[in-house]
Parts: sequence; C-alpha cells; structure tokens
Amino acid sequence: MRRPNTEQTPRPLGSGRSRQSDQLVADLARLSSEHTAAEAGREHSRRLASVVDEAVRSVVAGHTPVGWAVVAVGGYGRRELCPRSDVDVVFLCARRDQGSQRLANALFYCFWDAGLDCSPSVRTVAESVELADDDLATMTSFLTMRQVAGDPDLALDVSRRLLAVARRKGGLPLARRLRHERDDRLARAADALYGLEPNLKDGRGGLRDLHELVWTAEVALGTSALAEMARLGYLGLDEVSHLEAAADFLLAVRNRLHYLTGRRVDRVHFAYQEDIARFLGYNGASGTDPVVLLMRDFHAHADRLARAADGFWEHLARDLSAPDEGLATRIGRRLGAVDRSRRAPTVSDGVLPPSPDAAPATPASVLALLGDAGRSGVRMGHDFVRNARSALAASGTPFIWTPREGEAL
Repeated sequence: MRRPNTEQTPRPLGSGRSRQSDQLVADLARLSSEHTAAEAGREHSRRLASVVDEAVRSVVAGHTPVGWAVVAVGGYGRRELCPRSDVDVVFLCARRDQGSQRLANALFYCFWDAGLDCSPSVRTVAESVELADDDLATMTSFLTMRQVAGDPDLALDVSRRLLAVARRKGGLPLARRLRHERDDRLARAADALYGLEPNLKDGRGGLRDLHELVWTAEVALGTSALAEMARLGYLGLDEVSHLEAAADFLLAVRNRLHYLTGRRVDRVHFAYQEDIARFLGYNGASGTDPVVLLMRDFHAHADRLARAADGFWEHLARDLSAPDEGLATRIGRRLGAVDRSRRAPTVSDGVLPPSPDAAPATPASVLALLGDAGRSGVRMGHDFVRNARSALAASGTPFIWTPREGEAL
C-alpha cells in the first residue's frame, strides 16, 4: 500500500478514523456481502465506484467548489473499480495553496483508513497537461477522467486541453505509441489465450487489450463507443457484443479474485480457480469439472477479445499508412461504400482482402477463396473474416455442394 508522499502532511496527533472513513468501510463491507454471480462483473465494479464517489463528496463537503476539482482517472474513472484496485484520483487546482493540500490529505487518510490504495496527486491544470504530454500512462489515465466533486468547469478545461494534446496531428503519434506499447506488453506478458494461469489484465485477450483499443479510438477516431467503432468499420457488429461480454466476464473473475486474496491480483492461480468457478455458477452438474468449464469460457472470451483487437489494429494500421490522405477522408470514403454491392476481394501485402467493403456474398465464393488462399499461402485478413461472416448472414443464400466446393474445402 502506498505511503504518503513528501508533499502530504502527517495526520494531526490524536486524530483517529474519520466519520467518512467509517462510512466507507461499512459501505465496502456491504458490497462485499452483496457480491453475487448475478452482478459479479461490470455492475459490481460500477457500484464500487459509486461508493467511492460518495466518500469523496463527503470528505470535501462544505468547501466552496471553486478553483478545485477532484477527478477520477484510470480504472476508477472508467467505473471499472475492483475491490483491491488502486483508487486513481487527481486533485486539480487553479493554483497550489495550503487549502488544496489539506483537502487532498483528507482524501488520502479517508481511503487509507478504509484499507484502499490511494494517493491523490495535487496538480494544477498546466502541470496535468504537461505531465500527460510527456508520459503515456498519465495520458491514457486522463482519457477516461470524470469529475467527482468540485468545480466542473475546471475539470472540463483540463479534459479539453488534454484531448487537444492527444489529438495533435489527427491523433496519429499517440495511436502509434499505443500500438508499440501493446506489442511490448504482449511480448512481456503470458498469453491469456493459452495459459493455465492466465493474466486477466496484461495477457493477450485481457482487459488491457480492450482499454488500448478504446484509448486509440478516442484519440484517432474521436469516439470511445464500441457501436460507433463498428459504424466506422473498425469492429464488426457481433464483435461489439463479444467485447462487452468479455469485459463483463473478465471483471467478474477479477472481482472475485480480489475478494478471495484481499489484494490486487491479476493472475488466476490454480489455488483460486475452483472457488471462482463455483462462485460464478459452474457447479459441475454436467459431470465436467467446474474449473474446466470456467477456463473454457475464459479462453473463449479472451480469444474473441484478442481477435477483435487484432482486427482493429490491422484496420487502423492500413488507414495510418497513408497519412497524407487523412484518416477522416479514408473513413468517409469507406462509409460511402458500405452499402454498395460487395465486389470480389483482392490480395494486398499477402492479406485477403485489403478493404472492408470487399467480401464475397455466397457460401460457394467463400469456400473458393479459402481454397485459393490456402494454395497460395495468402493470409486471411480480419476484415475478410468479419465481412464474409456478415455477408453470408445477410445473403440467406442456400448452399448446394458441388465438386468444386468440396475440393476447395
């Protein structure tokens, strides 16, 4: 657990736990007792974030909300707070003074006494923007910021300035940094798709894959909504529901893991898998080991998340490869072609096909293309798979086997 930094003053002698801290402890205990499989994931994380919101507002109550604001960032800002997650809070102020530091200290001790890991940083608007510009982790944490208490205009000013920095040159520099960060992370982390003790957060198909996708879309596409990404052609419609289901499942496992261990843990160790499985309703009634069922679903969700993220980055990389044309121009041209009759796909750079508006519309043409791709060693792009699936579903064309289709299969 973090200790107070050098800027934080010691607690006055003789002062014990505050009323706000006692209330926060009681609220957290109540949520722990109410944690059930029915709302184990995102809903429980939202309830945890709401309880912390109320604690923040209680601590700063009575102070005139002018010239300062408390903002939630990171997972707390996303309302994806888990029981032992860091509570990422920034105390924004128009200028540094003793009053701002006292309020930040009061927040720190409230969370400290409740057993939560929190060290609110005090920053001016200019300091926040400068630090975010220099540090990728700070920038991404601010991309999901939300005001919890204090001056809403101050929080809005910081948000606008940070987005202006993040979206310089169309957001391309930051998008490329995020792509490199993802590549480095996956090289370091165990693969969640195949590991027996997978990492819920940093492994391939883990929560960070989704976070990086959303951050990048926010700065490069101007949206963090999955449905809007699908409209722009970066996700398939079925992938939107897959990503939402995967996030809920992974958070459900992570929440239970935190309650079991009493600490921030992201790796699903063998020792906890049976408890998590039974808590989430895998009772083995079918004769299959509950842990096997849990890990089967875990890997299925991670696989869908990873594939959607791979497709997003593959698609974005093509759009970023022609910066002179401009990302908005490429998206607009593609959107204009979405409803046109789909033409036969072509091969570009060994990937089939190069654009999302090129996909076959009949089962026979899909099989023929798969056969040709297999013989020539061409890799199927994510757009091909995504659009072939949607085109086949929309066509309703009955499939009649012929010798040619059999050979292709």
